[in-house]
Amino acid sequence: MSVGSLQAEIPPAVGVEASGTLDKNVTSLLESSNTSESPMQDSSIADHAEQALESHEVVELQAFSKRKEWIVDKIKFLENMPPIELFVGLDAIRTSADIIPGLPTRAELQQWLIEHDKIEKETELFDSGELKKFKQFTKATAKRNLSPEDTDLIELTLTTIYEFDKLLHLLRDRSENLDLLGIRLTWEEQRATAWVERRKLLADLQAFLSGRSRWSPAVYETAGKPEEPSPSSSTRRGSIMSIASDSSYSSSPGFSRSARFILAEALSKDAAQFAGRISSLRHTKISAAGKALDKLIDHSRKPVPEEFLDEQDKLEDHGINELENVGKFVMDVVTQWRKADEFYVETVKDQAAARMLYEEIETAKLSHPSARQDTLYTSRASAIGRRLLSRKNPAVSGNGFPKPSHPLFPDQKESNKHITQLLQSELTAAIDQARKVEQSAQDYHAAFETVKRVEALCSSARALFERYSSIMERLQNGVSATDGDGTPPDLSTHQCLDPTQHSTFLALLPSLLQEAQDADDEAKILVPKARAALLGTNEIQVDPIFHSDSLAAVDNLTSLMASLNEVREDVASRASLLRDARKLWSSAEVIVRELELVRGSADESMQRNHWRHQSTSTASGQPLTPESPRSPSISSSMSTENALETLAQLEVKLSQEVLTRFSSLAISPDAELRTYMSQSFEGLSITLSQVKRFVHLSENVQQQALVMSTVRSEMHDLQLRLEVLKDGFEQLTDGVLNDQMPVESLDETELKLVEDAHVLQEAVQEFTSSLPHRILFVAPDALKGNFLPVKRRFSVTGNVTLDSLKLNSQLELPFDLSSLDDVVRTDCNAFSLNLTGAISSLDRKRQYLRAAHLAKEVDKQLEVLTTDVHSAAEEVETLRGRLHDSTHDLDSFESLLADTSRFFDSRRPELARSFSPIRELLRNIDALPGVWDVTSDKGLLMGRIHAVDDAELELKALFEGLSSLKSQISEMRRTEELRIEEQRLQAQRLEEQRLEAQRLEEERLETQRFKEQRLEQEQLEQEQLEQERLEQERLAERRLEEQRLEKQRLEEQRLEEQRLAEEKPRSEALRAAELKQQAEDDSSYGWFRS
Repeated sequence: MSVGSLQAEIPPAVGVEASGTLDKNVTSLLESSNTSESPMQDSSIADHAEQALESHEVVELQAFSKRKEWIVDKIKFLENMPPIELFVGLDAIRTSADIIPGLPTRAELQQWLIEHDKIEKETELFDSGELKKFKQFTKATAKRNLSPEDTDLIELTLTTIYEFDKLLHLLRDRSENLDLLGIRLTWEEQRATAWVERRKLLADLQAFLSGRSRWSPAVYETAGKPEEPSPSSSTRRGSIMSIASDSSYSSSPGFSRSARFILAEALSKDAAQFAGRISSLRHTKISAAGKALDKLIDHSRKPVPEEFLDEQDKLEDHGINELENVGKFVMDVVTQWRKADEFYVETVKDQAAARMLYEEIETAKLSHPSARQDTLYTSRASAIGRRLLSRKNPAVSGNGFPKPSHPLFPDQKESNKHITQLLQSELTAAIDQARKVEQSAQDYHAAFETVKRVEALCSSARALFERYSSIMERLQNGVSATDGDGTPPDLSTHQCLDPTQHSTFLALLPSLLQEAQDADDEAKILVPKARAALLGTNEIQVDPIFHSDSLAAVDNLTSLMASLNEVREDVASRASLLRDARKLWSSAEVIVRELELVRGSADESMQRNHWRHQSTSTASGQPLTPESPRSPSISSSMSTENALETLAQLEVKLSQEVLTRFSSLAISPDAELRTYMSQSFEGLSITLSQVKRFVHLSENVQQQALVMSTVRSEMHDLQLRLEVLKDGFEQLTDGVLNDQMPVESLDETELKLVEDAHVLQEAVQEFTSSLPHRILFVAPDALKGNFLPVKRRFSVTGNVTLDSLKLNSQLELPFDLSSLDDVVRTDCNAFSLNLTGAISSLDRKRQYLRAAHLAKEVDKQLEVLTTDVHSAAEEVETLRGRLHDSTHDLDSFESLLADTSRFFDSRRPELARSFSPIRELLRNIDALPGVWDVTSDKGLLMGRIHAVDDAELELKALFEGLSSLKSQISEMRRTEELRIEEQRLQAQRLEEQRLEAQRLEEERLETQRFKEQRLEQEQLEQEQLEQERLEQERLAERRLEEQRLEKQRLEEQRLEEQRLAEEKPRSEALRAAELKQQAEDDSSYGWFRS
């Protein structure tokens, strides 16, 4: 309760004295209370005693007086306590010191809080207990007549309340400072802990990086170094025990994959722990320090110095930003350890494998080389070399070997350099050892290649020996063949001239000779090489049996090579003579084939160039263009002169190339082969003379066909001229009908076409009369000579050979020459008839032109008539438009009806009389001779008849429509008055509908406005409810916090009351003793006064 509230309850007449007189007032009050208890006072004293204090009130007053003294003491205590400097130690903060000089410790703060809480609890008990009772007691005193003692009592109460309020203010201020000091201590603790943790983390990282995580070969020394081989062990190289001892180094515990894996996993685990510690430092201590500083900024009334903010930024920069990539750096270091471990172990293993392989190869050189060992040693040495060369030098940049670095750990770069140099040296040593092994493997391979070369050469010598044997067998006994004769040449009979005889042998003879020559060439190369290779085996360890077998194979090949040369020369001489005979026979057969080509060419010329009967369509003039030339055959280009020249050349060739060379052929005169060839060549000479006569007959047939082709061309030319005239008449007709040419040009063109038609008729007459004198017939002359009857089915290409030629043989004709002449006569008659029909068709075209002139006149008159009809129709439409004009009234309908009647009576007779001249012209066109079929096809007559009929129907429909228009005008005049009345009623209805729609629209807008207002109000209510809900949640949280604090305060109060209850009996006993002693003193004093 404040001082102001209590002063409001005291009457205004009561004054307040200085606090220095309170002790005297309290003493006077106590004395007045003792005096009022004496029975020996006078009456005035007795009246005052009625207002004196009771005994228990005296006790309470004494206790209140003591409590006031306690309050004063506590005020002095709080005022004398050292002030709380919240932002002390700025210099230490600037240097990030762990201990801040002048800053209280957490224990001192705790002691201050205990004392502060104790004073607060006592003040709360005094405020809720004694002060409340004394206020009520003072209020009761103020209601009666005040005595000086009562005034002193009120003064005591007021001064006590004032001191109590001062104490409360001091406690409140100190409580706030203690809370801020606690926040400052929290920030200091988290800050110092974070710096300590960072330094410890960096120290541990430095120890980790310089210790376990830094790779070195010493990590593999756990199993000890392998023992050096003793000098006596060199005699056991290549043995199983030696290999096992050499491989024991790579299988030592230090190189165990499981041990290395466990060690690498332990390093990864440690790296992960460091990353966790960095994350923990960031998210726990540094983050907690930042939150404490933010809380201090929020609750402090004074601005927080910049040193605090700079220190927090410095802590975050060093504890978060600088350590941000340290976790990845540590993991990269572990990755470097793994890569270096793998690189080193694999390199050491390859180096040990290279040493072991070197000893094996040196041991194997003491025995006969084998392919399996050569392949094994070469592949193993190559594999070791490839593995070592595939490893990229870690000292070279860009090879993928991890080289982690971080600004906090500058010595890591030196460590990276040391590791890469060490790995590079190991790789260099291993590569040198691998090259030594590869050289040893190459030496072994060279020895094996020497043996292999001897084996290959001897194997080739044995294979070449087999080839020599096979070639000799085939030269002496022939070759096996399923589709030919594989025996050697036999010149005793004429069957040897047959290309199938000895064909397989002769075909294979060049290959046999070439094969023998190739075998000789190979043998000449192989034998020196084999002997030289055998000499090379003396320098290496080889099997003696292998050496002797190889030497025997070379000697056998040399002896067989000499025998084959003799057999080869004999077979080659017989084959050469048979080839010469066959060349003569082949030349004669070439002459036979060329004779057959000439005869076939003449025969084909007779069949291809003789006149053929023209088809009906060609004879009748369809098509008018000349027929396309036939596709030439193989000999179509050979003329009669060429054929005779070819025959002369063949005769010379037969004499010089066949008969002359036959006489010099080295064949025995009494041999059957020579007689057979002589008879065949004589038959060839006779056949040559017969072919000459056949060529002359072919020339006559070709000449007849040429004349007929000329006649047909002239006939086609006349047909084309007739067709041109027909087209001219048709174009002129189209020009007349379509007005495509001026009148003067039409007349000139028509006159020229008539003259050309007369000239063409005379040319056709002259052509038909000249045909009997121009045609050549071949039958009488062609039948003279020695020719066989005509073949039914003649083949142009006959299979004629020298064997088929006989003496006095006769040639055959390809067709009957009399029939050919009959065909020529028939075609000439067809040409004449065709031209006569074309002349008749030209006359019909000329008559059609006259009809076109008349039709054009019909078109002109019909066009005038149609224009008049259309003009009348437009006038009718004008009248109809006037009828449908919305501005008409009853007077205008009367005028329109009069105009319509006047037009009907004046125009109808005039238009009806215009059809008579047009009908007369159409009858004249119909009367032209031979024109009806053309005009009906072209639509020249019927189209115009239909057009005239359509114009009459249109005119009839026009005036029928005009009659209906007159009726419609009368009807519309009657309905005009009804329309006007209906329009008036409709306007009235529309106005009513507009007013009703306007009213409904206003109601709709009003409803929409109310709806929008309601929606806006609902939205505002929802926002207000949401704010109230948030406020209630905030109040609920605050209420829960207050309840928690109240619970805590009640619990502390309960403990304090329990403590006081325990002390109460003792204090009451002490107070009773004091009261008793005071009563006794008072009695003694009263007795003394009495």
